[in-house]
Amino acid sequence: MLAFTQAEIAATTRASGPVLNKHNIDLEDFTTLARLPWSDLCERSRDLGREASRLVGKVHDAAPDADAVLALEVIREVRDEIEAMKTRQRTGGADHVAMRPNADGVARHEGYQAEEVSISLRPEERFADWTARNGGNSGSDFRGLTTGAMIRAAAFGAKTEQERRALSEGTDSAGGFTVPTILSAQIIDRLRAQSVLIRAGARTVPLTSDTNVIAKLSADPTPAWRAESAAIAISDPTFAAVTLAPKSLAVMIKFSRELLADSVNLEAALLQAVTGAMALELDRAGLFGTAADSQPRGVVNVSGINAIAVNAKLTAHAGGAFGPLVAARTALLTANAGEPTAFIMSPREDGTLTGLRSGDGQPVFASPKIASIPQLTTTSVATNLGVGTNESTIVAGNFAHLLIGMRETLRLSVLRERYAETGELALVAHMRADIAVEHPLAFCAVTGVKPEA
Repeated sequence: MLAFTQAEIAATTRASGPVLNKHNIDLEDFTTLARLPWSDLCERSRDLGREASRLVGKVHDAAPDADAVLALEVIREVRDEIEAMKTRQRTGGADHVAMRPNADGVARHEGYQAEEVSISLRPEERFADWTARNGGNSGSDFRGLTTGAMIRAAAFGAKTEQERRALSEGTDSAGGFTVPTILSAQIIDRLRAQSVLIRAGARTVPLTSDTNVIAKLSADPTPAWRAESAAIAISDPTFAAVTLAPKSLAVMIKFSRELLADSVNLEAALLQAVTGAMALELDRAGLFGTAADSQPRGVVNVSGINAIAVNAKLTAHAGGAFGPLVAARTALLTANAGEPTAFIMSPREDGTLTGLRSGDGQPVFASPKIASIPQLTTTSVATNLGVGTNESTIVAGNFAHLLIGMRETLRLSVLRERYAETGELALVAHMRADIAVEHPLAFCAVTGVKPEA
């Protein structure tokens, strides 16, 4: 539990008294805070994040506020303690606290962390929670209603009050029905759970407009040593803009009324198929999107990323089959981008590395530092690239620097009229998303990887 000095408490009370009073935060006793429910902890964490951002401005002013200097560190630590309380609630009271990487992949107290958390969701955070906190319809309004039940209700009529309410809110002028916002957010969470980019550490940014600009630090200020009483060197950080402009991704599945009526699990299978297919395409676009044909620009097509050309089998590399991965990790560390959070590759290359054998038939393993980095696979990584149409790419990166912008609502509609003459229905899934890279040198494309056979 936190413990602050009387000087820290006094300074924080003077500098941040309003936010402490608003949330009844006692800097000497956190027992009341620890008993609060999840939603109240989220509210306090969010407000403390805003307060920390305000204090940063006062600390870095021409004449730094002495109280703000002490208060900033206290507010950061209180907020981190609240995040730990949230984690313990999520894990049923587990003593450990999950390490949360900031923009450079290192879990630590960071002044800008509060602002980062306020605009993005880490992989373990739920989109549905964000929706509920930010004005989405309450889950209590549709308690007990599932997406599958909504699909059946749209096709055959409502049976419960929740279904009737959902259908009345989601009437579509095109002859269909759209699921409520809270269910749409849950669908996005299902999609995120199936996305390899999310598992690699990519952050989700809920988008609320057609164009969203996020500031990033593209060049650090340069400190300099100084003699006593000498002037302090001036070095301005360089800021740039990351723009997220959501683009449309959609799919339509047609099925018969009889199949939906007679099947005990078709609606669940439809939902799984839709979210799985859209997650796969989101991964492909996030890695290899060309920015043409209304798709996002993927990591490998972002200017300035690290690149290593293998142009051979992995086992033919001078450093051994794991040599390209070692080189990619070194490139990220050299760029001060932190440790890679994942290597993403095709199942073919994963099979090559997993099945390595020495001359006497014994398994060959990666060095501990490479083995500790998750090796993720997805069929979104093509194996028909290059001159011989048989090459693949391995993407290494600190994926905390990858932003996946998502509009709040994933539209899921059941069309009843379009195929009425054949007695069929259609399920349409439509979402708007975009991809942005905060720091190009946090990624490395290992290209020209040829098959072993």
